[in-house]
Amino acid sequence: MKRTLLYIIFTIVSITLIQANIIIKDITSLYDSYRPEVFIAKPKYQLLGFTSSKQQIKEAIIEEFGHTMAKVVECESNFKLKAFNPHNKNGSTDHGLFQINSIHKSNARKMGIDLDTIQGQFQYARYLVDKNGYRDWVCARRLNLL
Repeated sequence: MKRTLLYIIFTIVSITLIQANIIIKDITSLYDSYRPEVFIAKPKYQLLGFTSSKQQIKEAIIEEFGHTMAKVVECESNFKLKAFNPHNKNGSTDHGLFQINSIHKSNARKMGIDLDTIQGQFQYARYLVDKNGYRDWVCARRLNLL
């Protein structure tokens, strides 16, 4: 009899705790959906597409990197998202808006960055700028930025 009573009490308490946990999770998810940071606008580069205008692309670069990188990109690709340069002395190629060299593809892949997307190009360019400044871009030398 005592064992049955304890089992019933344990079951009721367990069910109550499970329901309380579900309610707490529901309240937490409701709170999370209304946090102010949810309403912060995405960076402009995340809104770019392959039909974006040069001005939209330039504004996104300025927002993310500043005017210096906008000058470098204008020199490198003239703001063309699908720019391609197959003429490097070492046989590598440069791709995309930031003319990221093909030698970086495997590292970008390891980092989970897809250089075939606009967002991936921005992310990897950010990585390069943070790591090396502007020295990875030929146009940085042409523009006397180094």
